[in-house]
Amino acid sequence: MVVVKDWGGPALTWSEEDFAKLLGGLTPKATSLDVMYEWQSASKRMNARKDPEAPITEKGTLRKFKHLAESSEMPVNLLDFPISEEITPSIILHIACDVQALTATTTMMPMKSIQADVQKYRLWALLTAPGYYAYPHVDGSGLCTYMMITQGCKYWAILRMADPKKKLTKKQLENYATCTRKAFNQYLKIAKVSNVYNVAPTELPGLVTVHFIKLEPGMLAIQPPGVFHQVYTPEKSVAVGGHFVVEEALHLTAWSRFCTTHAQGAGTNAYHDSTIRVFACIMVAAAVRRELTMNKRCFISLARMLKQRKLFSLADFVKENTDDPDPVHPETEDEVDLALELVDEVLSHNGLMWERLEITSKGPPLFDDELPWYDPGVEMVDHPSNLLTIVQQTLQFK
Repeated sequence: MVVVKDWGGPALTWSEEDFAKLLGGLTPKATSLDVMYEWQSASKRMNARKDPEAPITEKGTLRKFKHLAESSEMPVNLLDFPISEEITPSIILHIACDVQALTATTTMMPMKSIQADVQKYRLWALLTAPGYYAYPHVDGSGLCTYMMITQGCKYWAILRMADPKKKLTKKQLENYATCTRKAFNQYLKIAKVSNVYNVAPTELPGLVTVHFIKLEPGMLAIQPPGVFHQVYTPEKSVAVGGHFVVEEALHLTAWSRFCTTHAQGAGTNAYHDSTIRVFACIMVAAAVRRELTMNKRCFISLARMLKQRKLFSLADFVKENTDDPDPVHPETEDEVDLALELVDEVLSHNGLMWERLEITSKGPPLFDDELPWYDPGVEMVDHPSNLLTIVQQTLQFK
């Protein structure tokens, strides 16, 4: 995790005026404090301990939320609500390859019905009452996260996996696959116990080491994919943030998505159904912008997330009249098919056999370079010169 001090950021406070401004959301006119929202409730979360099926959220007006946050002994938290004002930090726009890819392909592949989800994950607000605690989790869909506190503060605790190599023999340490599987199994254990209130206090200490960061106004925090974290808010807090994709971290995105899918969603939050479309756009944008190379591990990870998408997606969409869940919405199938054609072209150009890169459902995602799972390595793949021609010819006949 990277924390930049004295970054600055928007001047937003805990006030009715700034609430209305901040939560204009996808509909700019929806700035009234009487508009309905949904938030997490600590009291409902306590009730859910007795009944796992009980909801942990409640609905009401923004005015009601503000009243509860200021007067109730049980904290509330309005999170991940999309905001309409573009306040993304410039450094994020510079490294976010999903933003760049969508910009590069927007004229030839305009966003359709999933545009709302793209807006939702890219820029959101957090309004939190004093005393609220967010259970350990990883952010959904394998995305990077940035956060800026504009009022109050948050204690952000990073849960790093305890060294999975400690209990391995010298012979096992020399085996790349054994070390990677050990890390994979440990990740799954953390996911399955992280937010189980009566198990986490005794199980997590043996699985993770905890590192605390106090986030205050003016700081910019940037968190890579798949990082378990928990958050405590000691005073009323206003924060803005968002999720994004970094090309050089696609191997971590794939790792997090595969682990989350394998754990059946345990230990994570919202799944964003636009990410498959975003991955397709990243591949197409590489052709449109005539990029010459891509990190090999990151390219293979991108190829796997597209070609074996069911292993890397909490599929929340089922094609009509079928029992087969597929994370690709009908309106994005053409874009995904085009990306897959480009992937196959790059594989062929670099002499990479898909049969040797394909992974099984048991996992974890392995590579032939035998580097640690978190290391992108330095090997590159070359892009053939005909990628842009393929895009142009394909779109010409649509």
